[in-house]
Amino acid sequence: MGKRILSLALAIAMVMTLLPATAYAAPGDAMSLDAEDSFGITGGGTNWIYFGESGGDPVKWRVLSTHGNGGTYSDGAVAVTDPLFLISEYMFNVPVPFDVEYYTGTWQGSEVQLWCQNFAASTSNFSSAERAAIAGTTKTDGTYTSTTTINFTSSGSILNGDKLFFLSAEEAESAEYGFSDNADRVAETTSGSIRAWWTRSKFADTNYNFGYVQTDGTLYRRPSDTGSYCRPAFNLNPDDVLFSSSAIGGKVSGTIGDNALTAVSGTAPTEWKLTLSDNSRSFSVHAAGLEVALSPGDTIDTDYYDATSGVNEYISAMITDAADNILYYGRLKAVAGGEENGQIGISIPAGIADGEYTLRIFSEQCNGDKKTDYAGAFQDVSVTIDTTAPVVTSVTPGAGAPVNGSIVITLDDRIGPIGTVSLDGGATFLTGGILSGKVYTIPYSGLSYNTEYTVTISGFGNEVSLPMVSDYTHTFTTKSKSRPYYKIEATTGAGVSTNDDAVNPFADISQDDWFHESVIYVYKNGLMTGTGNDSFRPEGDMSRGMIVTVLYRLSGGTGSYVNNFSDIPSGSWYENAAAWAADNGVVYGVGDKRFAPEKMLTREQLAVILFNYAKYRGLNIAGTDDTALNGFSDTNSISSWAEEAMKWAVSAGIITGNGSQLNPQNSASRAEVAVMLQRFIERVL
Repeated sequence: MGKRILSLALAIAMVMTLLPATAYAAPGDAMSLDAEDSFGITGGGTNWIYFGESGGDPVKWRVLSTHGNGGTYSDGAVAVTDPLFLISEYMFNVPVPFDVEYYTGTWQGSEVQLWCQNFAASTSNFSSAERAAIAGTTKTDGTYTSTTTINFTSSGSILNGDKLFFLSAEEAESAEYGFSDNADRVAETTSGSIRAWWTRSKFADTNYNFGYVQTDGTLYRRPSDTGSYCRPAFNLNPDDVLFSSSAIGGKVSGTIGDNALTAVSGTAPTEWKLTLSDNSRSFSVHAAGLEVALSPGDTIDTDYYDATSGVNEYISAMITDAADNILYYGRLKAVAGGEENGQIGISIPAGIADGEYTLRIFSEQCNGDKKTDYAGAFQDVSVTIDTTAPVVTSVTPGAGAPVNGSIVITLDDRIGPIGTVSLDGGATFLTGGILSGKVYTIPYSGLSYNTEYTVTISGFGNEVSLPMVSDYTHTFTTKSKSRPYYKIEATTGAGVSTNDDAVNPFADISQDDWFHESVIYVYKNGLMTGTGNDSFRPEGDMSRGMIVTVLYRLSGGTGSYVNNFSDIPSGSWYENAAAWAADNGVVYGVGDKRFAPEKMLTREQLAVILFNYAKYRGLNIAGTDDTALNGFSDTNSISSWAEEAMKWAVSAGIITGNGSQLNPQNSASRAEVAVMLQRFIERVL
């Protein structure tokens, strides 16, 4: 599951509160968090956004494209990429001349440009945050002949940082923007009357005629001092948008309070409203940055600080899945004056499925349907939902166990509360066990040689205290007094021992194991050691602390490095190795000055780490086969940041896969790491 149970010392209480049944939603389309896919908003005239006001009513804008109109865009001095290109669905005001001067001949300095500037600057039309989200657009228009054979001239930098502007003749006829026929260009005023509207393009043959869209949707020209209606367009900076929601009923919340989180509708809207990022808010919660394991119906209580108070001001929350889909939303508290600091409770919906989630808590001004909302930065809590009782999947040792050793218990889930392990039908309870993820290792001693023992495993719970359904029993037989010796042959890279004979010191490794040779190889060469009491724990997970220690040994293990990570204790066995790995770009931290040394590695993460190590050593990493992954059926599970390293690892024969599966997201066991290290040393190093 990958998370830990929250300690009471961290001042978060988990109160069991049963909620009414809530239907679990598929990834919600009525709210969207991902700017990279334009928040689920599509262009081509198929979606609309409400943004700003005119005469007190929200303004409806048609989305022409999700990558701008071909110009360059800026938010102050910062470049903007892939803006939302919008045009007003309705026309404003009374007819205005393109310019009062008959022979004007240019958009810059015209009456209509001034109209756009005044509309954009008006505090009754846009809030300061809305105005800031409108990107300045710079563009050169080329020559263009309309479908009505009207020739329009080119104009260099006709848009020069303009916030609002009119379409060019070419843009007005572009099928890319959804204008597939004349009817798509027909527009009404806010009162419902069909009227003609200006473009910014100048007729090629005179200085006083400009293009306009007639009431039948066709493009023609008219003198600059005559009147047509205003239909402005602009490019919206997506970086200023925190998330989007359906314009009507998109932010559905339960009754304000602990139980407010409500499943987001999976119905995709065509009309949207936006929640803009408000960096002036300094809201925070005590729980931010924590990792908690919960059951559906549990409640998290946390202190909050510096909430914005006033009309329509709330503390809100959402739950997102691993792909950042918004699954639940709710308003936890309406914040009145004097309530800027306090405590809130957040109840986890009863219908939520097992998995990894993020609880995002934030200060929000929620203004209602079709109106722009404003929110501060998310205060994130990592949440694991676990309702499945753990099951024992394997126990070692087996036949030939040492008389002084360890019992290694692997379960199918990461373990929370620790159960009991006994020998001989419960007569002897073992103590002093160590928990690591899904594996519990507990020592024993003083057993008799060549004797059968029965292990009884009871009461292990998952991270939220749900216990095993029943006891699990396992038998093993201790070895005779002689210890087997094995002979291995291995090629080697620089700095690796070539001794031919090696003793197998591990009671849980046999000569028939597929990883036997590699385990002895890495042990013999001082790269990996056992886990105590004659045990290697081959099925145990490999942690980040373990892998940096192994690679530090492989690199020579010299030098002293400064530890800048807050979660690595001074004097810990992996302290210097982690600092070395970070300094040399082999393994980086996970943010917030944390290294996460106990976090388990996946197979794709191991490939990236070995790839980084090869580059650190200056090894030849050329020759990667771009088609190396083609024969595997689960390549879509490879993270984009790991794809290059996985191609390299497969090309180099470091990772071979399991049949047609690469299993990139599976945990890398200690045995798998031993095998990959041997291949890496022999084939790359």
